Amino acid sequence: MTVSPFAQDRFEYEHKHIYFLPQPLFTELLIPKSIYLVGTRGTGKTTILHALSAKEQAANPSLKGQLNGSFPALDYFGVYLKLTKFLSADLEAWLSTYDISIGGKIFSFYLEVLFIEAVLDSISELLASRHLNVSVASEYATTQRIIGHVTELRQMAGQSNVALPRLCSAFAHLREQIETWAQLKLALTPEELSRRVRLRPIGALGRDVFPVLRDLCASTGEFEGRDRLAFKVCLDEAEVLQDLGQTCLNTLVRLSEHPLFVVASYVRERDNLQATYLPNVSADSPDRRIKPLDEALSGSFRDFAQGVATVRIRDRVRNADITFTAETTLGKLDINRLLERILKHSESPLAREMQDAAEELSRTEFYRGGPDSTQAKPYYEAHVVRSLGIEIPEKGTPRWKRRSQESAEIRKRMVASYLVLCSRLNVQPKYAFAEMLFDISDRCIRDFLGQLDSLLSHSGVELVQFCSERIPVDIQNAALVKAAERKRDFVPRSGLSLPKDTARLLDALGKITAVLHSSGDTSRSLRSSERGRFCLDLPAESSEASSRIDELILEAAERGYLQLLRSDGNRRIFRVHNSLAPFYSFSYRGSYYEIQVSVKDLVEVLNQPDHDAFEGAVERLARRLAGLPENGFPLLELMEQGGNVEG
Repeated sequence: MTVSPFAQDRFEYEHKHIYFLPQPLFTELLIPKSIYLVGTRGTGKTTILHALSAKEQAANPSLKGQLNGSFPALDYFGVYLKLTKFLSADLEAWLSTYDISIGGKIFSFYLEVLFIEAVLDSISELLASRHLNVSVASEYATTQRIIGHVTELRQMAGQSNVALPRLCSAFAHLREQIETWAQLKLALTPEELSRRVRLRPIGALGRDVFPVLRDLCASTGEFEGRDRLAFKVCLDEAEVLQDLGQTCLNTLVRLSEHPLFVVASYVRERDNLQATYLPNVSADSPDRRIKPLDEALSGSFRDFAQGVATVRIRDRVRNADITFTAETTLGKLDINRLLERILKHSESPLAREMQDAAEELSRTEFYRGGPDSTQAKPYYEAHVVRSLGIEIPEKGTPRWKRRSQESAEIRKRMVASYLVLCSRLNVQPKYAFAEMLFDISDRCIRDFLGQLDSLLSHSGVELVQFCSERIPVDIQNAALVKAAERKRDFVPRSGLSLPKDTARLLDALGKITAVLHSSGDTSRSLRSSERGRFCLDLPAESSEASSRIDELILEAAERGYLQLLRSDGNRRIFRVHNSLAPFYSFSYRGSYYEIQVSVKDLVEVLNQPDHDAFEGAVERLARRLAGLPENGFPLLELMEQGGNVEG
């Protein structure tokens, strides 16, 4: 069997990088403006930032193919930098002991040195590999102009043959000096510090040096005639910056001039992305744009995901004509087809009743030949009509003219009906078809590829067949459940600071979400379906318990286990990530309606001494939130009988 092209790791650990550039997002990143890109882990931020790198564009055949096969294909020169925790753990901690007029300027100087070093290194490599060509005279003239702007390099002044690699090493040495001072927590007086590093205004070094670097690039034959040539400095994992560092970056962005622009990525939007050290001035547009990846890909994720899958498959099978489309492999969504299989194998009297009701509805003029008619009978429609007491309009009546609207209202309750029926029949919902795949990936390309990997493995077919033949529904379901199980089981190894607490929180929220989606009063579940957007109000005065809960939620959201929908002041609104729906048995579409929880609720669940006590606490909370009586058939026991949910 072909080795899966979907098995993937973090970008930096992959042996070979295959690119598919999401449009129009990538085009937007090319505009002459700084951009902060916000998205949880696995949404493609690192890949996008690497795609902006000139070195990657020159060396990677896949990326070069996406850029029309030439280098340079774009009117900018990009460099990629991954920020490290040194910036917050050492540098910010050291500089925070100084007045901001000193600490802020030194931090900004460090960032600008880092940027210039990265650009010099990239240009040097591209010159060495002959992707760029520049005369020796131009190279030496450029280095002299730069040295003239940097008093810290005065020992090199007057040297007429300084090559770019040597100048790059000088900037690296300057950077390493500052890092050493920070790591040693050197207690320098402001006067001593200013003698070692010139206290420039924030952004001044970049404003001096980047025009010189632009002139150098413009003098090459490759960039000749590109009058608006600019530099894109791409900062990955910028969330490591704390208040001082982030405010310095914002100020630097606000004061920067063409040709320098910054593209920084964050795992979530933060309160301090606007602040600067400039009186009454923020870093907001027109200087910089904040771009949430979820919003950027919301309308085009299907095309993006299928494009990523296609380029990976083409690379593996060496066939440029093969294309992956989820509907070909998985089929179009058909909830009634899933219900037909479930009802056919159920011995419950309810199953017989629903089959009869669907048969009766299928013979009505209202349903026959309508947009929802398929080979399967209208099971979910019959359930909605019956549960909500809806009267079917008769032909020739005023309501008949509005039948398409009434049909749409029934269709809105399709998923809720499916989940409620599965719950009442004591079976696990099945997950299959293209639309479910896209919804449970929750606009996370890493999860999407993991789900495809599981589908390919469970199907047992070669890649060409995978792209051209329909996978049976039961195999689709088993594969998607397994992918969700793998993700949940990875929690202890995911690098979370409190993995056991996070796993408990996730299990509690996942099980409660499943109960909210499928249990309780049937008519209520159908009228306000898919509740499970948890609304948590943190106390005004933080406590150890509330801080712990907040940290768990924010970190789980960063790692792609929760979706943080809103974080304003002390309010958090979040839901369980859709990719875990097949594991916990909730709606593949996620949750739509808010429900209030408290810090006390979550602390009580997390602090249980053992598994049985934990299950009992989750059961009680789920019942209360679902509006169910305290005593009754154990909900979680019912769910676990289906086999998808584990403690």
